[in-house]
Amino acid sequence: MGKWTNQGFVANSLEYYKTQLQAAFTTAFGDDFLLDEQLPQGVLIQELAEILYNADMDGIEVLSRLNMNTVSGIYLDLIGGLRGVPRLLGTSASITVKITSNPSTLPYTIPEQTQFINQQTGETFLVAATTTVTSEETNIVAISSVNGEVSSEVSNTMSCNIANITNMIIIGVAQGVNNETDSDYRVRLLRTATVASGTVQSVVNLLLALDCVKTAGVNYNDTAEVVDTIPAYCTEFMAVPVAGYDLQTFKEKVAKVICDNKTAGAPTFGNTTVTDVSDAFGQTRDINFTIPTQVNVQISVGVTAPSTTGLLDLSETDELKNRIAEYINGLDIGKDVSYSKVLAPLANAMGFDVTVIRMKSMAFGAEWVTNENLIIGNREYASCSPANIAIGE
Repeated sequence: MGKWTNQGFVANSLEYYKTQLQAAFTTAFGDDFLLDEQLPQGVLIQELAEILYNADMDGIEVLSRLNMNTVSGIYLDLIGGLRGVPRLLGTSASITVKITSNPSTLPYTIPEQTQFINQQTGETFLVAATTTVTSEETNIVAISSVNGEVSSEVSNTMSCNIANITNMIIIGVAQGVNNETDSDYRVRLLRTATVASGTVQSVVNLLLALDCVKTAGVNYNDTAEVVDTIPAYCTEFMAVPVAGYDLQTFKEKVAKVICDNKTAGAPTFGNTTVTDVSDAFGQTRDINFTIPTQVNVQISVGVTAPSTTGLLDLSETDELKNRIAEYINGLDIGKDVSYSKVLAPLANAMGFDVTVIRMKSMAFGAEWVTNENLIIGNREYASCSPANIAIGE
């Protein structure tokens, strides 16, 4: 069969396979074995050679589809999956729909996952939670059936298959985030993959297994130029310490895992240096890695009395704050705080309707973002305490 070289996968010629098979038959049956192509054994050798040659051609066809410079779609996802670097998925947009009902049919129930269809764009949204409608007008949150931005706008009309409803109009739109594009995903794969396939991801997995590491990640510069401050052919491992863990012990444990498991000879980069780390052969070396910057997030949620009751009730907000903080504190390094994910637990609250969500970093001079995702840098991670979430306060 063909073989891998520093030039990629190289197929053998049909003549090569034919010659190799003739030599094998001669070795097995003797030098006087007849190889005439008109004889049965000659026909068999030709057929076997063609089978092997065609297998090589099929291999080249497959590998051409997996060329990192041109690969796209599911083939790109396949490469990323094999390397342990999946495509970054986006988030779904959400809309708030003002529903007018026939008073004579009240009350009635709108089940979770009921389809709302935009009459102007054809986009489909699914009701976020089962809702009992008790008043002529009520607001319901629905989530887009696909990730990414939508064309739906305020004042667009909606439809569904529930006869009780006489009118549906969009009064609020929270855009989602698109899935990572092929071009962005391809660049990230090229930056995070090492010559020894899977090595960097295996190191990250070992870092995640440490009791002192909250989350971990990696950047890799596979070029001869400086990329995003990373020197040529350098690996930047990143690790976030568990809250309250001794920082010096954390640094030593992380550096030791990197030293023992990274590709031999591969230089490291980062904002933290641990000196004199002993490798498996007793040699000492300096190990660099990055401790990402913690972004403490503050959230302010504006609310109003629900249209269903007209009575504002904030008695259940503590649990909602805990759920929002849990989501944020579970985010990986460099992941933005999603407006839709923050809105999700609030949208189903019975005691109030959400009017606005504002988020910002608690760093000095940081500005609020309103009804949008809070951007987190690729060397940062989001953190949030329930005490820093205000709902109707």
